[in-house]
Amino acid sequence: MSAKTSVQTGAYDEIELTEEEIQAAIYEAKKKKAAKINESKYWESIKKPIEKLQLTAEQLQEQAIKTALAKNPKFKNDEHFSKVLWSLSLYFANDARFEALNEFFSLRKGIALFGNIGCGKTTVLNLFTENPKLSFSVIPCKNIAEEFQRTGIDSIAVFKSLKVQSFRNDPFGHKEFGTVFDDLGTEETKKNFGNTVNVMASIILDRYNNQEIWSGTHFTTNLTGTEIEEFYGSRVKSRISEMFNIIKFNSEAPDRRQTF
Repeated sequence: MSAKTSVQTGAYDEIELTEEEIQAAIYEAKKKKAAKINESKYWESIKKPIEKLQLTAEQLQEQAIKTALAKNPKFKNDEHFSKVLWSLSLYFANDARFEALNEFFSLRKGIALFGNIGCGKTTVLNLFTENPKLSFSVIPCKNIAEEFQRTGIDSIAVFKSLKVQSFRNDPFGHKEFGTVFDDLGTEETKKNFGNTVNVMASIILDRYNNQEIWSGTHFTTNLTGTEIEEFYGSRVKSRISEMFNIIKFNSEAPDRRQTF
C-alpha cells in the first residue's frame, strides 16, 4: 500500500492524499499551466507584425526568369519578351520607375497586356502571380462566361471586389488578391434564364466604379483597340484607357507555344 503524505490545503488540512493522487494532481496542474503558456505564446505571435517578403524589381525579374527556365530550359528572354518582362517587374515591385516608362503609366492602374496569339501574354503574367504589389489569380474569360450561363448573375457579382482567399499562403503577406482576366474577347455573350449579358463588359464597368481595385484588375487580349470597341462598345473601350496601363508585345514576337 502506498505511503500517505500530508499536504497543506487550507480548509482541507485534515485530508491526506496518496502518492499517486499527489502525482496526478501535479500532472494536471502542469498540464493546465502548459496550456496557458501556449495560449499566451499564440496571442503574442498574433500581435507581432507579419514579416513580408520584399523584392526589388531586379530581384523580381531574376526570379521570373528562373521560374520560366524551370518550366522550360529552352526559354529565351529575347528582345520581344525582355521589354515586357522588365515593365512588369517594375510594376509588380511597385517601383516608381514604372511610371517613368510612359507618360500614361500609373501604379494605381491595372495591366492590360496586348499581343498576338501565342506571343506569351499569359505566360509572362503567370510568372508574377505572387508579387510585392498585389498577388493575383489568372482566370480565363471564357470560363467566367460559361459559369454565368450555368449559375447566373451571382457568378459575376464575386468580381466586384478583390478576392479573399484564406487558404492561400502568400509570401508577401497579402490577404486579398487581384485577378487577371485572361484572353479577353474569347468569351461569347451568354444567356441565363433568358437574361443576355456581355459578361466581361459588365465586370470591367463594375470594377471601373471602384478605383481602389484598379491595381488588382488585369487582362490579356489579342484584340486590337478597334476590335474591343466593336465587341464591347465605346464606353468599355474608354474605361479601359482610363483604368489600365496598356502594354503591348511587338507584332513580330514569335509564337511561344513552341517552348511552353
